[in-house]
Amino acid sequence: MRSAFALDLVLMEQIQDQTTFFVWDEWGDTTAFFGNLRIYIGEGQEAEPDVQIDYRLRAHNLHDVMVRLFPWAIYSYAEPISEYSGEVAVHILEVELRPEARAYLEAENFLVAGYPEDEAPSAPEPQDFITEEEESEFWRSRGTPHDPRDRQD
Repeated sequence: MRSAFALDLVLMEQIQDQTTFFVWDEWGDTTAFFGNLRIYIGEGQEAEPDVQIDYRLRAHNLHDVMVRLFPWAIYSYAEPISEYSGEVAVHILEVELRPEARAYLEAENFLVAGYPEDEAPSAPEPQDFITEEEESEFWRSRGTPHDPRDRQD
């Protein structure tokens, strides 16, 4: 799964805040072949896909393919499955990033940018802390001209 996230980093960045459609062709009646993945990023399906991958994958269903290849994606059917030429079924999926994928992108950005130039935090002062001026005033109010700890007996 880590490999899928790492390999698809650029694709995940591209579709992060975009409406995205995956269009798959399915051939066969028994054990299907899924292929010709077309990815449309943006408002709708244009004439040419933004990404095209010529897969030819045998699977029992499209869900198995999506889970294995794109574990970072949440998908739903954008349209009913349609057929053309009586042999090919077309699956049009709307795809978005899983929350884990968004966290992965955020972590990758942090790793690339490096640790921010934050200043070190200050330690809190103890509640009974007094400044040097307050201590001098305390001893003066007691009529002692200097700190009794400095006395030499």
